[in-house]
Amino acid sequence: MFKHKKWILFVMLLPLVFLFLKVGIAEIKAIANYFLIKDVVDIGGASSQSTTYVLIDAIGQPGGVGVSAGTSYKESSGFFVGEKGANDPLLSVSPTILDFGTTETIQSFQINNSGGGTLSWTVTKNPDKPWITTISPTSGSNDTTVAVTVDRSLLTENSDTATITVSSNGGNGNVFVSIGSSLIVWPGDTNNDGITNQTDILPLGLFWASTGPARSDASMNWTGQPVSPWSPPNATFADGTGDGKVNQVDVLPIGLNWGQTHGLLTALSEENHSAVQSRRRINQTLRINLSGSTKPNEVCLVEIVAENVIDLFGISFVMIYSPTSYIDSVQVGESSWLGDDIIFYPVVDKTAGKISFGLSRKAGQGSISGTGVVASIQMKMKDIPFIETALTLENVTAIDHMGTSINFDVVNATITAVEEAASKIIPQTFELQQNYPNPFNPNTEIRFALPRPEYVYLSIYNLVGQELRTLVSEYKDAGRYQVTWDAKDNNGSLLTTGVYVYQLRAGDFIGTKKLLLVK
Repeated sequence: MFKHKKWILFVMLLPLVFLFLKVGIAEIKAIANYFLIKDVVDIGGASSQSTTYVLIDAIGQPGGVGVSAGTSYKESSGFFVGEKGANDPLLSVSPTILDFGTTETIQSFQINNSGGGTLSWTVTKNPDKPWITTISPTSGSNDTTVAVTVDRSLLTENSDTATITVSSNGGNGNVFVSIGSSLIVWPGDTNNDGITNQTDILPLGLFWASTGPARSDASMNWTGQPVSPWSPPNATFADGTGDGKVNQVDVLPIGLNWGQTHGLLTALSEENHSAVQSRRRINQTLRINLSGSTKPNEVCLVEIVAENVIDLFGISFVMIYSPTSYIDSVQVGESSWLGDDIIFYPVVDKTAGKISFGLSRKAGQGSISGTGVVASIQMKMKDIPFIETALTLENVTAIDHMGTSINFDVVNATITAVEEAASKIIPQTFELQQNYPNPFNPNTEIRFALPRPEYVYLSIYNLVGQELRTLVSEYKDAGRYQVTWDAKDNNGSLLTTGVYVYQLRAGDFIGTKKLLLVK
């Protein structure tokens, strides 16, 4: 009888043996997670990252893929296998906007640890607004509900806004707080960080073509203007003109109010900003490359190159050149690497030796990965004894297609006596630079780069597409090249004042730019 019991027990356990032979460690963990955790949720917020979870069935077979980004994601028909955060804490905050409207006095937001370990956090008002009377609790560990209470009698106006900053060992996040009947928009401050600068180009791309309520009596003047919140609320601030649409016109208030500041919000400190970015990818580099010549009256080409990029949607930065005494003129050009239809907004301050850049793709275009030139600067040298000039990148801000910050390592450069040898470095991408000078009379220089040997065809056209001058038609090795056009056609006749087009064809690359001849 005992022997029969052993056989019965063996037969009963046999399916379990096959099951555990079938599944691996990850699947076993997933089954345990299903019973212990049930729901895997990415709460979202300023510091959160979307996570991909792979569904498996009861015996470990793949059952689908789900992606959670900023909202709760739950699947009832399978088990989740994914990154819950094994070792490091990761802050999630939700919701990121509290709108008290005209009647509410208390609201709350959630602080969650989307990673592992212990999350320690503190909460502060930024700036200190007296109408936010209590925040409870103001510090703690791991998952918590934070209650926020307001008192309308302490408002100096009918409406106001503030920021609640959550600082932690797992990243940092902001909760935007508004009270009254509307949000307050300062035209040009599209990210509502309290200052209008190059970073305000990024929300234009992120919310491109979004629509929402127009502002009553809208203007581009630097004054706080109330408007009903859009969906999502952060898109509200991208409408700089107040016409209810986010498009190319919203670049105008950025330029009009460049450098203006307001006191409704204070941007993240540099320490907090770096901490948020450090949660993102590493080994992405923004580098200054030099080529051309630094001899008097000649042109040095400065290229800003993004290396090893993953999911880049927009980027802003400032390049400082110091001292300014050896630089005669500066001409900025965009790159085709990010696309031909992008938002590109450079601001040159020769007195301060500062060039600010804002570049972004547009909503619906997706992001870009790889290595390429994001912007170029042609710097003409003065006819004076050489002065070594340092080039420094500062205030680098970049986002992916979800608006999440991307961290870049920065490699700066110095213009030394002669950098002509740098022109022998093989370029990494095809490039057609903006001609220099432009406008011109009668000569202008056109520069291009080839990452590999190709047959090159460089021509000048009028605006109706007629070819007027062939500048290059030959096979060339990889490298950087410079061609001078003397404003003449193929017959040797000088062309009249007007806008012309030059086009580079090399292999499957086609680049086209405009130039202006002025007599």
